[in-house]
Amino acid sequence: MATRTSVGSGNWSAPGTWDTGVPIDGDDVVIASGHTVTFDVDLSSWATGINGLTITGTLTVSTSTSSYMFIKAGATINGTGTFNVGTSSNPIPYGTTFTLTGGAGWYIKGDTSTGLTMTVFGTEPTHQWVRFSENEAASQTELSIDTDLTGEANYWKAGQKVLISTNKGTSEVQAALISSVSSSTITIDTGLSYAKNAGDHIVLLDRNVTILQGANSNLFSAFKDSKLTIGSCAISMQATTIHGCTNPTISGGVFYGNAYNNGHFIYGSNAKFTGGVITGVYRCFYGAGGCEMSGGLICGTNQPANGATSFRMTGGKIYGNADAQIYQSNGALLLGGTLEKARDASSPAIMSNDVYVNGVTFKNAAGIFANGNTQLNIVSATIDNCSYFGHRNANGKVYSATYIGTPPGFNEAQYMATGSIFEVFNYGGTQGAYKAWTGMGVITSQSSVVPSGYSQANQIALNYAMSATYCFYPVLFAVPAGRSVSVEVQLRKSVSMTNLPKVFLSYEKNKPETLDGSELDSFTMTNSTNTWESDTFTIDNTAGNKQLDCKLTFYVYRQTSGNVYSAYKITDTTPSSGGGGSVKILPLGRIGL
Repeated sequence: MATRTSVGSGNWSAPGTWDTGVPIDGDDVVIASGHTVTFDVDLSSWATGINGLTITGTLTVSTSTSSYMFIKAGATINGTGTFNVGTSSNPIPYGTTFTLTGGAGWYIKGDTSTGLTMTVFGTEPTHQWVRFSENEAASQTELSIDTDLTGEANYWKAGQKVLISTNKGTSEVQAALISSVSSSTITIDTGLSYAKNAGDHIVLLDRNVTILQGANSNLFSAFKDSKLTIGSCAISMQATTIHGCTNPTISGGVFYGNAYNNGHFIYGSNAKFTGGVITGVYRCFYGAGGCEMSGGLICGTNQPANGATSFRMTGGKIYGNADAQIYQSNGALLLGGTLEKARDASSPAIMSNDVYVNGVTFKNAAGIFANGNTQLNIVSATIDNCSYFGHRNANGKVYSATYIGTPPGFNEAQYMATGSIFEVFNYGGTQGAYKAWTGMGVITSQSSVVPSGYSQANQIALNYAMSATYCFYPVLFAVPAGRSVSVEVQLRKSVSMTNLPKVFLSYEKNKPETLDGSELDSFTMTNSTNTWESDTFTIDNTAGNKQLDCKLTFYVYRQTSGNVYSAYKITDTTPSSGGGGSVKILPLGRIGL
């Protein structure tokens, strides 16, 4: 077949736009530099498709004539120009449609920093999804919803396709066609395959701009320098939709697996997802470092984020999962948005290391943090009716949270490894309350058993451990240069013990609980029962020129029953201050003067 090259600006359908006539099935097509060609034809009947489309000028999809582009199997759309499927200022309006598809292996190639620029902007419904307002049984066709859609008859209408999901990843998603819509219900053409719960989602899959990805290729490949922008469309994916791209932005649209349980939305790309819906796919952000999510919805997916190193979330919602919502995405920053209805304790909201949380809402989650992961730091969060902070061997700290419902517990803490601890400060929203879990015991602040002159002490309830050899908790404090302090420690136990409770004083970075000899001082109580015993440590930094970061470690070795009680009081003894200085709790659980 021939190569057809533009000789000026004009409609694709106009013979005068081309050097040798309007392209026919199987041709190569070149949009030459300096030309703007408007695509206004229907190629849906073509058997072969465009053999390759090179854009060095501008190709613009018509905003007034519906059109259909078909690319040959294995062929590409590429070039150094611009491909506009609508723009943010001039989207393809409702009533005008555009479909882009092709044979197996076709794709769109961004290529290099001087490569193709592409925008995709159709029109979006006001409501991209609705939620079930009531539980619905399997086989039900009339579904109760939380939103009146009667004002969006152009979008939510008979014949439109929806995807219905639960919080169990892709395992229970179901496509259906709308039969009718009322102010409080949607009726679908086939009964529910699985029961649905109030809060589950019904996502509208149809848009006036549709891209159907072919098998065995990535749809958008190697777009550079923010040259790919998607504002509204429907993309049915088979493999990876966005692959190896630099700073693509997705602000709207719906993206779903063509079999409703397959495909990866983003791989190897540091994308910005500000709006839209991703549903019915296996992975959303996969092997994609530096991705950001500030809006939109992810639901009906197995792994919303997998291997997304330094994933940053500031808004939007992730609902449900199969494995974990933030999975093996070390260094994630969760600064806003909602992680809702994580599936169960072993498939929780977070299964990643070194995760920092400041502003996220965890809602109706069976679990927040997973077995085998370390360093979850929740500086601030809303915890709304969640069951467990962690599962088995999960390490972390919760410094401040707003609680709705009963504060979470911890699932199967007896499986925590030696040296692991999960601490919660201001537990349940009560200032000064403390709770922590280790593999050999649970530490809880209480006011019933306290030394004279104290209003609060910690109870260490010892229990059977699968692998941990000791129970402990740390108290971090700082002694500024030029200051001195005394540290009074108190211990008490309820039963006779072979291995007696201890307190170690050390520098913060050291781990005297490992019996490495790094302690600066220590105190071991006797084998008395139901009697408080005390000792005092002194730290003199009056001649020092830098702050000393110190730590108390309360420690019980190989004791699986009984209670140990502990308390401490830190007093400023710097001579110039006259002693008796106040002690306050600083951010991150540190005690300062």
